Amino acid sequence: MPALHWIWAHRSSCLKLVGLALLAAYFWQNPLYVEPIWIGAHLAIVVGIGTAFVVVIYPVLDRLFPGTKADVEAPGARIIDEAKRTPWRLAFLLPGEDGFFFVPLLWVGITPITAGVVAAAFAVAHYPQFPARACLVKFVCIFCIAMVVLPHGLGSVVVGHFIADVAAVLVGAKLFVKTLAAERPDA
Repeated sequence: MPALHWIWAHRSSCLKLVGLALLAAYFWQNPLYVEPIWIGAHLAIVVGIGTAFVVVIYPVLDRLFPGTKADVEAPGARIIDEAKRTPWRLAFLLPGEDGFFFVPLLWVGITPITAGVVAAAFAVAHYPQFPARACLVKFVCIFCIAMVVLPHGLGSVVVGHFIADVAAVLVGAKLFVKTLAAERPDA
């Protein structure tokens, strides 16, 4: 039982390590394609969908379900703090997420149904760490990336994901950490 407890406690890292193994197996058999146009498409999807949710969807949800506003500052600050303490995890383990979710999708075949299943699994895997609203954004982003970018190469997806997450940490460090520090009474 202690081994299962350890795996559960470190499920995100375990998932990413399995994903790295899947990436290695995939790229052992398939060429690595990284195309700037599809990296740009990946980033455009993430920024576009993220903006649409913040500007359009979230205000509608706030009106329909008052009092359910997502607190993104605490998870955002926690993720940024973790990235600053252990940047190697971001650099080394992040591609494992893509391997875990996208390699099986490539093996099974990309259809709207299989992309939806993968996007839902990706969102659920992030739920304890991110608010439900953020996971909804992740679901839509991953579905669109699976349908639009992934058919043009897993390498472009991995690089796009890495750039998006590094940018999110850098921008988040400016937004969350500076804001939280400014709000502290002792600052």
